[in-house]
Amino acid sequence: MVFHIHLLLLFSLTATLILPARSSNSNTWSVFQ
Repeated sequence: MVFHIHLLLLFSLTATLILPARSSNSNTWSVFQ
């Protein structure tokens, strides 16, 4: 169960880092910060 949570979090973080600043980059960083 914990592994699943880490995997989901890692996927989300990876997607944020890989995907270019399309239109909601500011919103994404606001959510993280």
